[in-house]
Amino acid sequence: MLHLVGMRERGTELWEKWRELVCEQIASGQSVAAFCREREVRSSQLFAWEKKLREAEAAQFAEVQQRPKLDPIKKFDNCK
Repeated sequence: MLHLVGMRERGTELWEKWRELVCEQIASGQSVAAFCREREVRSSQLFAWEKKLREAEAAQFAEVQQRPKLDPIKKFDNCK
């Protein structure tokens, strides 16, 4: 059981690390390529985590009313 708790904590830390990186990139105003190059992170990883974070955020809420999408590419925007 301790092993599973440790894995869960590491998983939470990993999500938080990537959430911080995604938010930092958005706030930086830099291109994803420039941001990732400076931090030695693959841009594909940043895009994948942005998608995971966006989908996890969307899964927390029930959709009440469906509206037409105005922007086909929605960025993760839950940076606090």
